[in-house]
Amino acid sequence: MQESTFVSKKMIWGLIIVFLLIYIAPLGVRPMLTPDEFRYGEIPREMIASGDWIVPRLNGFRYFEKPVLGYWLNAVSLLVFGENAFAVRFPAALCTGLTAWLIWFMVVRIRADEKLALLSAAVFLTSGLVFGVGTFAVLDAQVTLFITASLVFFLFASAIPRFNLSKLGWLALFGISCGLAFLTKGFVSFVVPGLAILAYLVWQKRWKDIFILPWIPLIVAILVILPWALAIHFREPDYWRYFIWVEHWERFFGKNDSQHPEPVWFYIPMLLVGMLPWMIMLPAAFYFCRKRLRDIFQHRLLLFSFCIIVFPFIFFSLCSGKIGTYLLPCFPGISILAAWLLLEMFKSPSAERYYCIQNRILAVLLIVAALGFVSIQLLADAGYFRGIYGDSETFVWIKAVGAGLLSVIFLIAGANAKTVQMRLAWMVLFAAPPLAMSLTAAPGRFFEGKAQGVILEKYVAEIPADAVVVAHPNMIHAACWVFKRDDVILYASSREMEYGLDYLDSKHRLVNNEQLRKMIASTPKGKLVVMLRGDFRENIPAAPFEVYEHELMVAKY
Repeated sequence: MQESTFVSKKMIWGLIIVFLLIYIAPLGVRPMLTPDEFRYGEIPREMIASGDWIVPRLNGFRYFEKPVLGYWLNAVSLLVFGENAFAVRFPAALCTGLTAWLIWFMVVRIRADEKLALLSAAVFLTSGLVFGVGTFAVLDAQVTLFITASLVFFLFASAIPRFNLSKLGWLALFGISCGLAFLTKGFVSFVVPGLAILAYLVWQKRWKDIFILPWIPLIVAILVILPWALAIHFREPDYWRYFIWVEHWERFFGKNDSQHPEPVWFYIPMLLVGMLPWMIMLPAAFYFCRKRLRDIFQHRLLLFSFCIIVFPFIFFSLCSGKIGTYLLPCFPGISILAAWLLLEMFKSPSAERYYCIQNRILAVLLIVAALGFVSIQLLADAGYFRGIYGDSETFVWIKAVGAGLLSVIFLIAGANAKTVQMRLAWMVLFAAPPLAMSLTAAPGRFFEGKAQGVILEKYVAEIPADAVVVAHPNMIHAACWVFKRDDVILYASSREMEYGLDYLDSKHRLVNNEQLRKMIASTPKGKLVVMLRGDFRENIPAAPFEVYEHELMVAKY
């Protein structure tokens, strides 16, 4: 028992180190990308600059897509770490780590299985979609933390047969988590856990609990939401009409054609790709465990994990507007079931042989791929064609190859490991280098046109503080962030900021071709800066100072 506890502690510390190395350490390496990362940096920056923490604004326009908590978290991070890429991404990474801890905590408490708990957390942290969202400045990782917390606290409460202080406490925590999730992303924060919980209770035929358990969490959630909900109502009376009708009703039913319409099967490939690299092993796990699949419905943790996956997945698939990141709240359940399948698989001697053969085949394929990539890149560097990496990025692609070869070493070590625990530990390590290198060894051409801050920062000295700035909507987020402005005038159109432009105090901040030409003619020399995409260059006259880089143009008149 003591040896087992010692090994578990080593595994816990190992997973924490992996999290710090692949999630936290590289956060500031990659340049910020437009529009999302600049958006979720700029709105909190404007909150700090203006002192207004109630009304979300982007470039000074009212911006009512989301409630306020996600912006608050990013704003606190900016205050602590400064206005930089690390600070903008840190809340997402931290919330991803806390979600992994909640998964571990839930499994240990409900099933008392340390192996399953650790592997579930590890699968979650090293799944491709989780990593991609958890190191990118969007709000999905934050809302996933709060939704997962609400599900975990509900499961704890539902396991207590009678109402006592412990049950009331877990139900209150459930309500607090729901309220925080709502303040991050709105009503989906009630729908996702609500569907999973309803399905779980129906499956267990706990009809009475369906009508009894929701009231305490609902009251607590309302108390959490109410202060800001009233504050924004009194400041901006139209907020809730827009937020409920446009951002929820029209998005769900596809009445707003700007909200990412996708087919009903869209999330199936997203799920398969998002589960990499673990998806490599799961088909075999399903095969070897095919006679044990019924056990999923016999244990409340596995059944609850099943409900977390299936019913929110159906809901998201029925929505007209779809983005891959919406699927993230399903991944705690996916990770637990995947970890259970893998552990069950290794109870079969033939599965162990399969695993060893699979690892060796994967190692050979990775070595062949690395040799092929190196050959192609060397020919590209010699000038025969344009490679994935540029001429000045030799060290960068060497790092990428090194990460792949390191994964090969981990695969071989896993094939030679003597215990199930070590085999799975090596599998986690196999996943880590490619994930980390996706942040630090990505080719520069991937960022062309997206890393607008890198381009604009070169010209900060050329932009007078009192200059009038006009920018294409595609560049508005980066322009506001880099030049610390909330008064940039939009050129041509902006669907994203269309609502904010409808207000009388903002209508004048949108110009067309003719209006822009008049501004160029009437503004004092050196006091007008225009930032456009290159395909709009022919619409305006030549400027004394004009630069063009990666299809982006900066001109000073």
